[in-house]
Amino acid sequence: MSVKTNIQNQPFLLLLVILSLFGCTKLLFENPVPHKGEIVQVLPEFFDGKFLKLGEQTYYEFERINEKHCIIYITEWIQKDSIHSLIEGAKNDSTSVELRESTIIIKEKDTTQKIRLRLKNNRYYTEKKPAYELNLEKGYFIDDFDTQRKKKAVLKVYEQRYFLSIIDNEEQWFAIWLENKNDSLIIHNSSISDKSFKDNLDYYNDITKIDEIEDKTYLANPSDTEFFKLLEEPSLFNEEIWVRVNDKRQWKITGTIIGISILVLFILFMVLRTSIDKNRLT
Repeated sequence: MSVKTNIQNQPFLLLLVILSLFGCTKLLFENPVPHKGEIVQVLPEFFDGKFLKLGEQTYYEFERINEKHCIIYITEWIQKDSIHSLIEGAKNDSTSVELRESTIIIKEKDTTQKIRLRLKNNRYYTEKKPAYELNLEKGYFIDDFDTQRKKKAVLKVYEQRYFLSIIDNEEQWFAIWLENKNDSLIIHNSSISDKSFKDNLDYYNDITKIDEIEDKTYLANPSDTEFFKLLEEPSLFNEEIWVRVNDKRQWKITGTIIGISILVLFILFMVLRTSIDKNRLT
C-alpha cells in the first residue's frame, strides 16, 4: 500500500522508516489499469482478517463495514528488550525521546507527541489505528485520516489479480495490485524499487513511453500488453508480502501438533505391546 506520511500522527516505529518514503520515485498512469480489467463492485473475500507484513513488525487488520466498504487498521510491535536501543537511536540534538510508564514521549521544539503502548508477552504494541479506508460503493480511498481526504478509486480484477487505482495528483493514478497466494497477500505498487530507474529509463521506454512530469514522478499510458510487460520486470516495482495470522490458523497448527503427538504415542504403545506379547511367548 502507499501511505501519505504525517510525522506527528504516525506510530513510533514508523518514524524510523518515514525518511525512506520521502522523495521516493513513483510511476503514475493516465488511466486506471489494466484497461481490460473488470470493475469490481464487491470486496474480495480475502479482504478480511489480520495480516503480518513480512520483514516488519507491523499488523494490518481488515474490518468490513459491509461487502463494499472496509477499513484497514495498523498495529506495530517491538520486543521489550529492544525498545530502549530504538529510542536511543531516534534521539538527536533537536529531538528528545523517552519511555515513561509505557508511553513514548517525543519532544521537538514547541511540540510534544505521546504514543501510548501496551505491554503483552514481552512485547510493546502501539494502539490500533486506521491506516486505509476503501469504499467501492462511493468509489473512494483514504490514506490520511487527519485530513479525511477521499481520493477517487477504482478496483479491477484480471486473471485473479486485483488492481486498485487511486487518484494521486489531478487525473493521474497510483496503482496497487494484489494476489492472494497461500492465504497471503502479495502486494505491488507504483513506487519504484529500481534504484537506477532514471539511468535505465531508455530501457523502460522501449516497453512503453514514460515521461518525467516532475522530480521523481513519472507518467505513462501503456496498453495492456505494455503494462503487463512492466509487471514482469523483477526489480521495477515495490513489493510487500502480508501473511495472514488468525486464531483459526493457530488452532489448526495446534490441532495438527496434537494429532501427530497422539499418533506417535499410539505407535509407541503398539510397539511396546507387541514387544510385551513376544516376551510372554518366549
